[in-house]
Amino acid sequence: MGEIVERNAVIESADLVFERDALTPSISFDYGGVEQQCLGAFVLMVSPDSPHRDSTERGPNYAGLLIDRIMRVAGVERWQDLPGRPVRVLQEHSEIHAIGHIIKDTWFYPKAQFARLSNTEPEQ
Repeated sequence: MGEIVERNAVIESADLVFERDALTPSISFDYGGVEQQCLGAFVLMVSPDSPHRDSTERGPNYAGLLIDRIMRVAGVERWQDLPGRPVRVLQEHSEIHAIGHIIKDTWFYPKAQFARLSNTEPEQ
């Protein structure tokens, strides 16, 4: 595990896409140069029509939590207003651990909060 650092960033793009029957986020951060990093790889929801989902299975509302928390830390009322918003990012070379408000001490730690929803511990 590398060093986790706090950096200022600007949200370059924010997408929610259905890919292989799963709703996944993709948020790209610009750190003020040629370096960029993306937050993604979370399956927020599996389509109810997916052959890979039991029709009676209902999991935690990861999608609602992620959308709510990211919009709150970025200070927007509409998802499409995320691009161009400044934020803080706790990041490691290959992973984003948290996204924070640019001025307030408000943070969103996706892995930890998703683990609390599903009553499991986050991977270390």
